[in-house]
Amino acid sequence: MSNLKHKVVNMFFYCLGFSYILKFINRKKIRVLMYHGVDNQQTDFNLDIPSLIISIKNFEKQINYLSKSYNIISMYDLTSHIKKKIPFPSNSVIITFDDGLKNNFINAFPILQKYNIKATVFLITDYIDTLKISWLNKFSYVTKKIGLSEFVEEFKRKFPAYSNLIGKIGQKNIIELTNFILRYKVDDNIREKFIQGLYNKFKIKINKRKIKDLYLSWKEIKKMANSGISFGSHTSTHPVLSMLNYEKARKEIVNSKKNIEVKLDKKINLFAYPYGNKDDFDLNIKKILVNNNFLCAVSAIDGFNNLNSDLYELKRICIVDEPFYYFKMRIEGFEGLIERIYQKLFRFFKRITFSPSP
Repeated sequence: MSNLKHKVVNMFFYCLGFSYILKFINRKKIRVLMYHGVDNQQTDFNLDIPSLIISIKNFEKQINYLSKSYNIISMYDLTSHIKKKIPFPSNSVIITFDDGLKNNFINAFPILQKYNIKATVFLITDYIDTLKISWLNKFSYVTKKIGLSEFVEEFKRKFPAYSNLIGKIGQKNIIELTNFILRYKVDDNIREKFIQGLYNKFKIKINKRKIKDLYLSWKEIKKMANSGISFGSHTSTHPVLSMLNYEKARKEIVNSKKNIEVKLDKKINLFAYPYGNKDDFDLNIKKILVNNNFLCAVSAIDGFNNLNSDLYELKRICIVDEPFYYFKMRIEGFEGLIERIYQKLFRFFKRITFSPSP
């Protein structure tokens, strides 16, 4: 279903009061919200389809609403309730941030303090207080600097096997598709050479100040930790863990954990899977977490959690920059519900349309 149809459907059912109905139905479940950035400007380092950077105004409106209408608990509360099978407080919500962007400190942290809200930030440790950035940051930056059409031509020239596939999709989906191909279908070294080749060919240089302004510093992290914000590991470099061999995956997880523990002088036992989709982690990755004393792990799989949820495959609801009514419907799972209904109807009518006549 297109974004426009999603919004129209959301607005229609919101006006009918469905957010309140769903809130009542889901009152015994727990919502783990997944934020990334909070800023009034999109950064060139992050893909913005859909926008994972929430405006400061929208973020404060969301936090104000959550503080008045929900019970905001911590990740530690969640693990305790699931382990002991103690029912959650009605309409429980957990707030999490992935990646550890600097705007979490500059823009989100003061708002969280204002409303006395608990939150957990998952850190990519190799990019803290360094001039390093991930391949995804580099990918986003270069596509915005050289333009989409130029990037597509370069991509098709380098990876001709995917040319026909790219030609069949709409322009707005090209970045998502090429991102997917580079993430899952291309060797890490080939991907790095391709992206670096674009920087060299088009003489693109990244201002060091911009890199320093992308991720949190340890000084900022310590200040947040001292004020009640909890931190967890998001690995060292944000790879797809299921695509690594066991030892490399273990090092990504364990080195990140140890790094945070040394800097904050406290045990770190919360984890967020990079990318976090169903195929981005597996049983071996879960075993690494268990063997290294992690209490739980959050994914990017959409949905709610309950007392029977797998502590190492917790679901979350991804928050994007959108109208407030849409946010209220999203945190009650309406978008996922509509998508599932749409897919079922699509399969049903497809079966009817293409079934042979008797």
